[in-house]
Amino acid sequence: MIIAPLQQQKKLYEDTNLSVYEVSSEESNKPQMMRLFRGVTLSEEKLDLWFSNYDDYQMTVTNYKNLPRVISVNYENDNQAYALLEFEKGRSLAEKAAMSNDELEQLLEAVDHLHRKNFVHGSIKAENIWITDQGKVLLFGAGEWKAFGLPFSNKEKDVEQLADVVKKYALIHKERLLRLQKGVQSLNQLRDIIFSDETGERVKGTVIEKNLKGSLVEKPYEESTEKNLKPNDQKLKQKINQINNQTKNHHVNEQAFSLDHNKFAGFWKRFLAYFIDSLILYIPLYMVFGEYAFIFNLLFSWIYFAWMESSKLQATLGKKVFGLKVINQSGRKITFKRAVGRYFAKYISALTLGIGYLMAAFTKRKQGLHDKIANTFIISVR
Repeated sequence: MIIAPLQQQKKLYEDTNLSVYEVSSEESNKPQMMRLFRGVTLSEEKLDLWFSNYDDYQMTVTNYKNLPRVISVNYENDNQAYALLEFEKGRSLAEKAAMSNDELEQLLEAVDHLHRKNFVHGSIKAENIWITDQGKVLLFGAGEWKAFGLPFSNKEKDVEQLADVVKKYALIHKERLLRLQKGVQSLNQLRDIIFSDETGERVKGTVIEKNLKGSLVEKPYEESTEKNLKPNDQKLKQKINQINNQTKNHHVNEQAFSLDHNKFAGFWKRFLAYFIDSLILYIPLYMVFGEYAFIFNLLFSWIYFAWMESSKLQATLGKKVFGLKVINQSGRKITFKRAVGRYFAKYISALTLGIGYLMAAFTKRKQGLHDKIANTFIISVR
């Protein structure tokens, strides 16, 4: 799949590791959100976390109305990776500066859906809360905190962040605001404080649609237009032009990588490839060292497998015969360090009476136990 050239862009938000843009493609006039993950040098682990996050998110959301769908995930170079998501015209809560009763309900439902799926958001803030022109709330940025290397997060932290958003942007009665300031431990407790009466019964109208002194931190909203864009925003135009030029030249990085779009290698192909590799290694060693060949085999085999699988071939000679490649979470070749770890993890697969190897026959992505430990995948490229 080739990412179409992106255009009609506008910067929506930026912080230390993330730049967020509204973009569209030549193929469709529908707006999209590009979330660009960047850094001086992104380690392989961080890129893996970025791809893993969106892969897990894609399986969790299941087309939920208040959580955006992922269009594609890609990397431009070792310094930048990005995700394209479905998007609708509107403005962020940070710009809107206030939440209505209905909008707050939608936000709570979005977080509740993630938690019921055992998914932690980790970065619930006004910039990630998008309110469309039709009054629909979309919660962006789910799980990105992992890739950014932020401190450990959990559902309780989500609730804490959500309560802070409510205290700052929701128009609620002062008495309920005081209760929120005492701390909230669960989503149900937060919901009950906002939407329940004294008896614990859910009521409407507790979020009022007018300014109540002391209950809202007001922010002026200035419509974002091309006239008041800062000079630094011109960098966005250069960024998009760069991506467009790469697309026209059919550069390899244009391909939107998704694990689900790949054909994973089955157990028997992998077994036969390993058998060939064993012959390639053992026969020459036996001819030279005779009955002591197995000792030297232990020494040379890990070098052979780690070196070949982390090379440009991304495969041993046996795997090459069957058109197999070893990749990481982001679809790239693995490092020598990871390849070494994958090799020695095979001993753990062996210690499970071979069940660790047999896992490649029935797991969703044909991963053996050693693949799961090293976070690697074997794909068929033909």
